[in-house]
Amino acid sequence: MGFASYSPLDTIVGWNNVQLIGYADDTFIEVAYDEDAVTAIVGAGGDVVRTLNLNEMATITVTLLEESPTNAYLAAAAYQDRLFGLSTGPMFVKNVRGTYLGQGDTAWIKKVADVGYGKTSGQRQWTFHVAKWITGGGGALVF
Repeated sequence: MGFASYSPLDTIVGWNNVQLIGYADDTFIEVAYDEDAVTAIVGAGGDVVRTLNLNEMATITVTLLEESPTNAYLAAAAYQDRLFGLSTGPMFVKNVRGTYLGQGDTAWIKKVADVGYGKTSGQRQWTFHVAKWITGGGGALVF
């Protein structure tokens, strides 16, 4: 591979036109499609048929420091969504060095972060659901 550098500052997440800040240590962003992209069945004679799954929904998990100001913004947005159903918006995850770019036009908070307090500052884990997640390698989206 030669030589490469990594900085967590190179990875950014935005939701509803706001950049999320105050990431926790260790894994702070996870992107996972909700279902396999392709499934296959094998017939009695050994024939294989692939089925392309058209479900492009994804779950994005963002882990923030307990004291991140983003927590207050997300809590207010989740509350507004409960009351009025109005808190959806675009979402993106981008590595500015060009190693990853994913985005979706319609995303919402799927699970509000659990709250806990202890001897030291903790973390808040927010889960988003995205209706159609599009991703491209090398930071370029392919359509």
